[in-house]
Amino acid sequence: MKILFLCITEPYPTMSGGTMRDWQNILACHSFSDVTVCFLNPKLGPEVIPHNYDFDDWIEIADSENRALVAFSNFWNRYFSPHWSLSLWSLTRARHFRKLLRTREFDFCVIEDQVLWKYALLASKHSIVVIDYHNHQSAVEKEVLFSIPKHQIIELISALRAYLYMIFVEYRIRDYFGFVCSKNDMLRRKSNNKTWVVENCLEPLTELERERVLSTVSRKIAKRTDISILYPGSLDYQPNILAVRQLCRQIFPNLRKRCPHATLTIVGKRAPQYLLRELGDLDGVEIKSDVPSMQPFFEKASCMCAPLTEGGGTRLKILESFKYGVPVITTTKGCEGLLVNNGQHLVVEDDISIYGHKIEILHKDHELRRRLIVNALSLFEDSYAYDTSAMRIRNALSEIRELIWMK
Repeated sequence: MKILFLCITEPYPTMSGGTMRDWQNILACHSFSDVTVCFLNPKLGPEVIPHNYDFDDWIEIADSENRALVAFSNFWNRYFSPHWSLSLWSLTRARHFRKLLRTREFDFCVIEDQVLWKYALLASKHSIVVIDYHNHQSAVEKEVLFSIPKHQIIELISALRAYLYMIFVEYRIRDYFGFVCSKNDMLRRKSNNKTWVVENCLEPLTELERERVLSTVSRKIAKRTDISILYPGSLDYQPNILAVRQLCRQIFPNLRKRCPHATLTIVGKRAPQYLLRELGDLDGVEIKSDVPSMQPFFEKASCMCAPLTEGGGTRLKILESFKYGVPVITTTKGCEGLLVNNGQHLVVEDDISIYGHKIEILHKDHELRRRLIVNALSLFEDSYAYDTSAMRIRNALSEIRELIWMK
């Protein structure tokens, strides 16, 4: 089986939820098929493809080299386009992509985001197209729209355009096969008979890494260190921005009244300047943007707090916390779609006013912390490692191929 993946950004290294899912799907398919990876935007820096993975090809679809044309296109898409993703489409990229499809044969073309729908139209003439929807994006855009205060007219107009555009996109690609992150997202889609659930997964721990995680956890509990809260996530994503503001403005100040040495570290990708100015000077708060690795921050954290009230899919930040032995406190929305139980794998709390109290209890109750960490790590290894994703994608592609043959 030969599979072509088309991604927005070079999918490695993985520094945000979107690219982490792209990389997860690529590795899953690499375990049972020949994989070619195509991406529109390269990452800065040296070659970063892991040497232990032998892909058929790793291709950048370059945009026009005409700087004036690119500058005009970027200006137009920023101020007049209904959605940022329209900047991903260009005639030059379309020509390169069409040439690749004509010169190489692929059984499947997996489009790693529904905003790349125009490329899906091109690919459908040459192979079976499967779109990874991640989540029900129009529902997320709607939540964002209704969360914006009425006096912020420009933001409201921008959010309304994004919402209407995603409704249009979902209508255009309604007949394509697709993947989503959870059963909740599948139920929100109307074409359930053409949608398969492929949960978010992560690379499993080796035996040595697992021993190191458990050793680090035991050491942190024995040392009785100060509370160190972590919030990881893409900082240009509106649901994350709302959660970070709530964390910095309400939850953390209440906690600091009782635990003055507590710290909060916010780590993510593409932190906007206005957010750095707004929250960067708060006492005890540190914001890190575009770091080379998240692992040191998880190893340092005593808990991961995610007071999410919006968004879709399943949160890779929670799975990462499970993997690295960091206890989690989140909302019902935050753990939506995950096979977790409150008090067994994490702490679920929707009342923001008592979050600080919950964090303090979790920090002091060593037995609770240990139980949550062990149970969460076992759940991650049993249900959210790459082999689970590989099995689900392989089964889904086999079913899709059978449906095509039956026609």
